[in-house]
Amino acid sequence: MSLQIPRPIDPLLHPLATGNYRIATPAIEAFYDLVARCLHYRIMGALIYGPSRIGKTRAIEYVRLLLAHNYSRITSYHAQCEHKPRHAEGPFFANLLEAVGDPDPNAGSNPSKRLRLSLRIREAVARSGGGTVLLFCDEAQIRRGFDLYVWSFLHQYKCRSGTRRRSTSCSQIHRRFRRALFARSSLAS
Repeated sequence: MSLQIPRPIDPLLHPLATGNYRIATPAIEAFYDLVARCLHYRIMGALIYGPSRIGKTRAIEYVRLLLAHNYSRITSYHAQCEHKPRHAEGPFFANLLEAVGDPDPNAGSNPSKRLRLSLRIREAVARSGGGTVLLFCDEAQIRRGFDLYVWSFLHQYKCRSGTRRRSTSCSQIHRRFRRALFARSSLAS
């Protein structure tokens, strides 16, 4: 008689072995609560920061899955905002277009990228039947006036389209002094 219990999954494919699992830590739950409060109180933007390598990207993935389960009519995106030595509108919009599923995010001029971004977001909102878009910008290093200009475009879009847009930026702690700049700007209102 064998004492081995058959495993439901091959041990090599187990989520612990592959590293493909998500656990709601207290910090991730607090992040989710913050996003839920922003939705409830109609806060347009939030800046989350922390030291590097603590799991901000994984937290975004977990929060998006939980939001999809609890708020099925909300559209959410996760954009990787690459840190560039020079700030340019084109690469920023290319990253956003990639996040919203555009087939060729690098094609076209900056105005055409803006239009395609607006179109893709409006299509997704129409499909979901809701009126709210959440944009999680990972590694968003808001450092100069240009970055604030691009953020202002994102928040002005909501006024033109009737879509309620919220954005959450995740950044490293050495950028935390920018939180005050972001909060004082008109973007946070």
